[in-house]
Amino acid sequence: MKVYRETAALLKISEEEQNRISSMPTFLMYRDELAGMPAFAKGAYILPPIQYPDGHWYLKIGHLALQNNPHVGCLKEAREWYANNGDQEVIDKYSRFLIDILPGLKVEEIKGMTCVTCGNPSELPYIDRVSATVTVAVVGNGRGATICDEVGRIAAQLSLTGQWDSELPKSCLKPFLIKDILASAFY
Repeated sequence: MKVYRETAALLKISEEEQNRISSMPTFLMYRDELAGMPAFAKGAYILPPIQYPDGHWYLKIGHLALQNNPHVGCLKEAREWYANNGDQEVIDKYSRFLIDILPGLKVEEIKGMTCVTCGNPSELPYIDRVSATVTVAVVGNGRGATICDEVGRIAAQLSLTGQWDSELPKSCLKPFLIKDILASAFY
């Protein structure tokens, strides 16, 4: 699992505008080339209006390009990343893209936010009960916002009952540890 830097654009909208587009779903857009996007862009995730702790409504858009985002190697680097506003090119181009695809969108303010995203080779989350008192649900691979409700539901059920409650095979989402890889290499 690796941790990557990510920048998202937040577009502040009024409550009236939120009501107008409230049925908007969360979605991912994958394209070889999104018009006017940074060269590294593989697509975008777009969240519907969400009311943030400041009481305002925001649309959030970020890029899908984990492999091109700089890696965060330690806690100090993560703290430094969270202390800034992110990549201005991402903020500018993604906010313009979102405004262009939502007809008549009225935006009051645009700002950036930083976050980190975890990725792994399988591009699937890890969900497992690792002891009677510890359940893990990690690695969104840049899609955490779109899958978090279901990942959380599966993890909560597993944590409370010890039972896997999903049509997905548990083996697909089981985390593997270096010791497991080494053990399999020697036995």
